[in-house]
Amino acid sequence: MSEIIIVIAAFIGALLTFFSGFGLGTILTPIFALFYPIETAIIMTALVHFANNILKIILVGKSVNKKILFSFGFTSILGAVIGSLILGYFSTENDFVQYSLFKHTFLTTQSKILIGILMVLFSVVELFSEKLSTNFTLKNIGLGGFISGLFGGFSGNQGAIRSFFLSKLNLSAAEYIATGTAIALMVDFSRIGVYFNTSVSFDFKFSINVIVVMLAAFSGTLIGKKYLKKVNKEFLNFIIAFFLIVIGLGLILGLV
Repeated sequence: MSEIIIVIAAFIGALLTFFSGFGLGTILTPIFALFYPIETAIIMTALVHFANNILKIILVGKSVNKKILFSFGFTSILGAVIGSLILGYFSTENDFVQYSLFKHTFLTTQSKILIGILMVLFSVVELFSEKLSTNFTLKNIGLGGFISGLFGGFSGNQGAIRSFFLSKLNLSAAEYIATGTAIALMVDFSRIGVYFNTSVSFDFKFSINVIVVMLAAFSGTLIGKKYLKKVNKEFLNFIIAFFLIVIGLGLILGLV
């Protein structure tokens, strides 16, 4: 049953995220976290996200804005490596947090609390990014890349932060989609390397599940490319943000 839920989430996430520039990672991470340890959930999401972005870049890569890609992308890699090392540190710590609420005892961990907080903050950005003003330009694009990569490396979620910064630049729709995908691909590549050196172990079921979810995401992306011309971005942002808040609070409280 868990595999079916994850496959459906991957398909829908990839379908809806094609034009929004984010969504697959933010949907898959909490879904994986329902059935796997949170660090494993982030790594599995990263692998699916990476493979799906390879497919997307094949489809739209000709529209990449190379100047923004290198300025934003390289600082994203630096942030992703630092964030991944932080995740690896917390995944080796056994600092459990236990508390009682309404005569029930709950148990959570440092990493769950921190990742849950990031998810909640991340959802706030998704909800209010259109209302937030910023002086973000090409002159300070590197800072935006670093912040985006740091979130991606530590929490597995970077798309909304990246999209928030890229949306402030004067990019065409095609450039926005292609450049965002290329940057995400760079971040995924860098953080996956760190994950495998710090906090992952392979087994047969792990490998098969990742491959199946990849195929589901591929299907969603291909259908999105062919049929999805417009997405109600505000509604999509709201749904993802609401979902993240619920799961984030669940991680913080030890309910997930």
